[in-house]
Amino acid sequence: MKLFLQTGNALFVNNLKYLETSGLAILQFMFRRFNRLQFALAIGVFIVRASVLFARKNAPRSERSEAAAKRVRPQLEVALRAKGLRWGAPVYIRIFKQEKQLELWIDDGKQFKLFKTWPICKFSGTLGPKLKEGD
Repeated sequence: MKLFLQTGNALFVNNLKYLETSGLAILQFMFRRFNRLQFALAIGVFIVRASVLFARKNAPRSERSEAAAKRVRPQLEVALRAKGLRWGAPVYIRIFKQEKQLELWIDDGKQFKLFKTWPICKFSGTLGPKLKEGD
């Protein structure tokens, strides 16, 4: 705490006192151990990781979706491995309305690679930018 008192930054001193009284020992340790930027980045990473884990654990599931995943996943994993990709990697979907195509790009750890392109048989609306809700 002496280090923060020397800087004259009352905000951080008060935050440190709050951490001491609230019993958040891990945050107190991080606050003392790292500089302000590292501390803020560490907290940000923690929040993002916690929200991803929460979302993954609480994703809606049904018997039908579980059965579909069980049926499709083995073949899909083989196709992914053939292209050097993995199940669960981040994906990017591009849709071209005029060309009537949907592309699935998958992150291989270095860049996104095109995995597969599917034709779109029909779409609603017209070509051009979205100008209002419902168009």
